[in-house]
Amino acid sequence: MAREYAALKTAFPAGNPFIFGPVDSDHYFYFVYDDIHRNEGIREGDVQLNVKMYNIKNSAADVDAKHPLSVHFNDADQYQVTRGKFGAESNTVSFETNYGIAESLCKLRQTVIDAQPDRFAILVLLDPHSDEAQQYLAGQKLGFEPEFFPNYSLLNRTTNRFEHGYIVMKLSYSS
Repeated sequence: MAREYAALKTAFPAGNPFIFGPVDSDHYFYFVYDDIHRNEGIREGDVQLNVKMYNIKNSAADVDAKHPLSVHFNDADQYQVTRGKFGAESNTVSFETNYGIAESLCKLRQTVIDAQPDRFAILVLLDPHSDEAQQYLAGQKLGFEPEFFPNYSLLNRTTNRFEHGYIVMKLSYSS
């Protein structure tokens, strides 16, 4: 982690590191560097969903040992990537997308049922102007909350609001 931090601080001296989750368990090192010069009146709607499932019992999400990578593009700036790492000791699958969060979370719930991971982590980035952020701020459920995963226990949840109103949440679940 120290080498990664040093490399990022060298490249982006104005950036800031954050740790999401407990230091002695599953956590994410999140480095924020925002050098976007925003014009008044231009609204962004960025969203990003990252999921990592550990010790999966069944193949899941369009990946397996023979095909460990699946990439789909909705258009030039919208993507969905699924990666699998399969071995004798453990099998992991990670999923990342920047569009269709509601649809992706429905797919995720089915993937969790099918894959039966021992544990999984969800990391969500919401632009304050996105529909998803507006729903979250209004108290509506988006689909990553504990009641959507009844066979799992929420181990921890970390939420941070960054400059310009960006919201980042990390939730860890265990069976």
